[in-house]
Amino acid sequence: MPLDVWSSLLAANAFLYVITDDGDDVGFVVLRTVHDCDGPYLFVWCLWSEPDAMRHCWRDVIAKLDELATRVGAKRIRMESPREAWRWGSMFDPVATIYQREVKL
Repeated sequence: MPLDVWSSLLAANAFLYVITDDGDDVGFVVLRTVHDCDGPYLFVWCLWSEPDAMRHCWRDVIAKLDELATRVGAKRIRMESPREAWRWGSMFDPVATIYQREVKL
């Protein structure tokens, strides 16, 4: 729900980053640090872009997510999506409808 995201952003329990491509804003991502039984992970709570707008910058987005995960000591990046053939599927390992990416520390 948008109000949940807004409240978490105001409380600094989530963080919003604008996705740019050649200086143009093309989308955004909302992230949270969540604690699992083996330590924290970076949760991609919301990810949005204009249709096909990230085709040139998605590798940069993944690299930035890896960097942010390392900064918070996260062992993995996790996201959920009901879409089975999701573009990020090659960068994340599907676990049911949860996509996850291990971070090299």
